[in-house]
Amino acid sequence: MAQGLAVAAGLRRVDPSSYGGSVPASGCWGAEEDVDRIIRFISSRGFECLALKTAEATAAALLGNLRRAARLCRPGDFLFFYFAGHGGQRPDSGGEEEDGLDELLLAYDRPVADDELDACWREFAGGVRILVIIDACHSGTVYKNFGGRRRVSPRPAFRPAHLPMKASLIHIGAVPDGERAPAYRGGGAFTLALCEALTSDSPGDYRDLVRRIERNLDPPYPRLMLCGPGAEEFAGEKPFWLGEESPRATVFTE
Repeated sequence: MAQGLAVAAGLRRVDPSSYGGSVPASGCWGAEEDVDRIIRFISSRGFECLALKTAEATAAALLGNLRRAARLCRPGDFLFFYFAGHGGQRPDSGGEEEDGLDELLLAYDRPVADDELDACWREFAGGVRILVIIDACHSGTVYKNFGGRRRVSPRPAFRPAHLPMKASLIHIGAVPDGERAPAYRGGGAFTLALCEALTSDSPGDYRDLVRRIERNLDPPYPRLMLCGPGAEEFAGEKPFWLGEESPRATVFTE
C-alpha cells in the first residue's frame, strides 16, 4: 500500500544575523499562509504532512527531514517537498552548472544549495515518486540535474553522468532561473494559482496542471522538469495520486 509523505516549508523572513544583511530579512509575508493552503489540500489526499514555518525551517530541519523521508519511502511511495520563501543564486563552486550559478533556497539560518538537495534526492530508492514544488525566485532549476532553457521540457539538456537518480522526480518552479517570483501579503502568486488549478474539476496530469497554473498568471511562467527512471510515466499521473485509497502508517515525524 503506497504512502505519501510531505515536507512543506514557508518562511516569512530569514534570520538577519545569519545572512549579514545580504538578503532582505523579510518580504515573503504570505509564505506561511501558502504552507497552510498546501497542507490542507495534500492532507485531504492522504499525505502525512510536516510543516516548517519561518524559524522552524532551518537548513538542518529541511535536509534532515528529507533524508528521513528517504529512509522511510519504499518503491511506489510518494514524497512531496514544497518551499515558499526567498530564493537566490551564487557562483557555482563545482563547475557543474550550465549557467555557472548554484540555485539556492534561503532557509532560516543559511542558504541550501541545489547540490545539497540533489544529494537528498539520490538517497531515495528506485520506484519512489518525488514531487518538488518551489515558490521562490530563481526556482526553475533548483535541482542539480536540470538545465536547458525550455519552459516545459521532458528531457533536461544537462544531465551529468555522475549524478544518478534511482527515484522518479518532477520539479515545478514558480519562475525560471534569473526571474523573481511575484507575491502578495496573502500568498505567492504561483501558489495561489497552483491551489486554484488543483481544486479544478479536471486537473489532468502534471503537464495539464502547469498549463492550468499558467492561465492564472502573467509571465514569466512556471517551469516543469523531469528526471530519473519512470519520470515520464510519473508526469502522466493525476497530481498527488498515491495509487491507493489510504497510505500505511509511518513514523515520519518525531
